[in-house]
Amino acid sequence: MIDIKVESNGNLSPNLFEYATSELSQDAFFAYLLKWSDPLYKNTDFLSYQLGLQFVRLLTSSKDLQIYSVKIFKQWEHIDILVEINDDTVIVIEDKTFTTIHGNQLSDYKTAVNNYYGPKSKYFRKNIIFIYISPFNEQQANLINIQSQFNYKVIGREILLSLFNGYRGDNTILNDYKVLLNEFENKTQSFKNIKYLDWCYEAWQGFYMFLNKHIPELRWHYVANPSGGFLCAHWYWSWLDIDKVSLYLQFDQLQLCIKLCCADVPVNKRSEMMWKYNKLILSDNDSEVLKIKKPKRLRSGVYTTIAVIQLSDICGLLDNNGFINLSNIKECLLPYENFIDKFT
Repeated sequence: MIDIKVESNGNLSPNLFEYATSELSQDAFFAYLLKWSDPLYKNTDFLSYQLGLQFVRLLTSSKDLQIYSVKIFKQWEHIDILVEINDDTVIVIEDKTFTTIHGNQLSDYKTAVNNYYGPKSKYFRKNIIFIYISPFNEQQANLINIQSQFNYKVIGREILLSLFNGYRGDNTILNDYKVLLNEFENKTQSFKNIKYLDWCYEAWQGFYMFLNKHIPELRWHYVANPSGGFLCAHWYWSWLDIDKVSLYLQFDQLQLCIKLCCADVPVNKRSEMMWKYNKLILSDNDSEVLKIKKPKRLRSGVYTTIAVIQLSDICGLLDNNGFINLSNIKECLLPYENFIDKFT
């Protein structure tokens, strides 16, 4: 949870979204924002109306759209938000907080909406727009897939910030959400100006997202364990056909790991594979140069850590003050990719 503090005229005030953290709360907020685009509220609060109008124009990619009616439906056919704009446009919105899509939900929504509002229906709308809103940190590969496979327009935090940061009104709910977005963005980007030992959860997400731009195949996710879990990022999967295993690299936050995947190895053979590749790696001449060490404990399984490198031991990764050297991070990791190649 983000600790959000709003300062107004020098006084601190609570933020609604410190407590309204569920996906349903976010659904309600976007429905609320959309309703402000109705000209019925233009004279009530012009700046809130203007923000609502800009939001609809953003979703529809129509900068000159004029609105005369807005009808909002929540959870119709399990869709988060469905909006009828005027008599010719329907906007379907799926928004996420800290989750991603599951099953066939996006294609199911398209089928339901196209059947109901399609050319053969008495409710026909010529413009049907599908939107996926992801304000928080989601895997880039997921967002690309949502765009390319399902043809949803993705609205991320960067786009929302450009919209909300232009708002100058005094609507508390709208300002609270603006603060939420900015606080989350600041925490995500804090990996750039805080020592890595002091990074928060969002900073690690930001670092992995930064890495993903330089290593397109990298994937990151949360790993649960009894001690509280951690964020990992893995890449450079290399298949070893002789033993039906894969070696790959993984950041477990404070250390870089060489991992072994034994998914295709019988359970009773996994321990044998673990010890085999642990010995191969640690006995290699380059392991000492690259500061590759045995982990504190070895535990066989589908995914096993067989060697570790402390971040402080990766040549050039840290500057003299303990900050990650972002300008040449790919070059710092390349020797470990080359090391993996020796075994494939």
